[in-house]
Amino acid sequence: MLIPMKRFRIAGSKGAAGKLIKGLYRFGCFHVTSPSTDPALKDTGMDIGVFSEEAAEKFRRSESLLADIQAALAALPRTDGGPPESCPWPVPGNDWLSDEAFQVLYSSAGEIMDVSRHIDRLQKQIDEILQYRKMYEEFLPLIEMVVSSANVELIGVAFPKEFENAYQDLEEDLEQITGGAFSIFRSSQGEAGGAALVVYPASMREKIMRQAVGKKARPVHLPKQYSRDTFASTLKCLFESENEFHAELEKECERLTSLSKERRDLLLTAFEGLGLAIAPLRTRHFLAHSSSAFWITGWVPEKECAGLQKFLEEEFSGAVLMYILPPSREEYEDTPVELRNVPWARPFERLLRVYSLPQYGTIDPTPVMAFTVPLFFGLILGDLGYAALLAGIGYLLKRSRPHDSVLQDAAAIIMPCAVMSGIFGVVYGEFFGKLWGQLGLPPPLWDRKEETVHMLYIVILVGWGHVMLGSGLGAWNGWRLGFAGKAVEKLCDVVLLASLPWIVLGSWSGAGAGWSVAVPVAAFIVKLFAGKFMEVVTEAPKLFSNILSYSRLMALGLASIIMADLADDLLGSGLWIGFAIPALVLMHALNFAIGVLSPAIQAIRLHYVEFFSQFYSPRGIPFSPLK
Repeated sequence: MLIPMKRFRIAGSKGAAGKLIKGLYRFGCFHVTSPSTDPALKDTGMDIGVFSEEAAEKFRRSESLLADIQAALAALPRTDGGPPESCPWPVPGNDWLSDEAFQVLYSSAGEIMDVSRHIDRLQKQIDEILQYRKMYEEFLPLIEMVVSSANVELIGVAFPKEFENAYQDLEEDLEQITGGAFSIFRSSQGEAGGAALVVYPASMREKIMRQAVGKKARPVHLPKQYSRDTFASTLKCLFESENEFHAELEKECERLTSLSKERRDLLLTAFEGLGLAIAPLRTRHFLAHSSSAFWITGWVPEKECAGLQKFLEEEFSGAVLMYILPPSREEYEDTPVELRNVPWARPFERLLRVYSLPQYGTIDPTPVMAFTVPLFFGLILGDLGYAALLAGIGYLLKRSRPHDSVLQDAAAIIMPCAVMSGIFGVVYGEFFGKLWGQLGLPPPLWDRKEETVHMLYIVILVGWGHVMLGSGLGAWNGWRLGFAGKAVEKLCDVVLLASLPWIVLGSWSGAGAGWSVAVPVAAFIVKLFAGKFMEVVTEAPKLFSNILSYSRLMALGLASIIMADLADDLLGSGLWIGFAIPALVLMHALNFAIGVLSPAIQAIRLHYVEFFSQFYSPRGIPFSPLK
């Protein structure tokens, strides 16, 4: 269910604003909002944000420092930690907003980022060297020879892939210019093209560069920082620098690891401490004020209003005024949402948050999902052996990390799904497929492999009930929000769906549809008048297609049991037992993985698409109180 909220407005003298904000943080149930969303304050023309220039500057510096600390933490490798004595710590008096704290934190974060940036530069230089090494590594002896000779020179050229005849053209040009006094050594062809080294007389350098290179064959330009007198000496210098860069990179990485051991945990503490310290400053953005007074507006759960009122009266002895009102329907879109359900349904709230919280004043479907999601899952998986494995996984998740709320909720969702799978496994008579019968267990109450048509009827009946429930909730939701047309539309959908069994049973009994058709026709006509004509015409067929969509509950279940039976058949297939048993285990493991993933996805999808489309109003704002 959705917790009822109250609009809580507090006014007082401007000098009491800081003390009030600290009090609201201590109480921990006030969801602050901008005055622009409060009908009583948005048109007053009051200024927003109680900041002196000094406080505003401190806030800006704090936000910038938080970003620097976050970047530094992201740059640090994970280590086992180290002695905190090696870092200038702790911050004097734990005053995170003091000048001393800023100096220490800026220095620590800055040193880490300098090392990180230096590592990035070294890595880029090494990558650049490797690029040229791949092109010319096979010609290292040639490069050494040319460097030691004053009569010949070397030039690197590249051949783009699109110019297939570039190599031949270059050879012809060099032949004509030098009279055959050259040698060309071609490297392996890469994705971007090829490369080559040309050895030629030093006296012909300008002529070759002007007439032979620069058309289809492009000169290779080496990085300027390695530049020497000739291309060959530059290339040699580049290769020789690689070892130096690797050594320097290793040294800087060790330095960064050392900094991580010294400062990672401490920077995490600083990030949290500084964030908490500037939270009241950030909250001042939400204050409306005049020359002498301030207003703050927000939301408080209804059951907490009396406690907050008493807290403020005791804290301020009547120096602040409080105004408490329930939200109007126009404010529902801006009212925060907090869900509160019974313990067995509460873990399913996480599935709702993945989709979207419901808008305030509408309906929380969590209790329905807590029953129907496991039901749909069990209808599909329905195997006692797989249910036992699933329950084991849920138990291990619950025991592995008791303080991890995500894993605890996942375990709490898995367990009822496993129970439903076990119940349907008994009904279907399935234990790792057909092993149920081979173990001599009683005949199944319902063999879904043999009763596929009746199984289809059952899942469609389940879908009919689920969609009709959604339409009923949609009618109730529309009425509560004051949307009479929407309420009538959804009520007509309920009538249309409720008349289906009447029509079907009349047709099967041979009595004919008769006057039973008049009811859905009348409901459809009323729906046309209540809603928009084209929307009604296009959505009415969708209502029935949504019901047919639940047939996947039967189809996926049949696919699972057929695969399980195929695995069991391996034992009686005459295969060598040393191969048959591992193959059986592998097929069951694969079927179990698919059988868990697919029902989970489809059970949730049937809620998000077929069920929620009938009534759900998304885009709820999460309740986030000052703490």
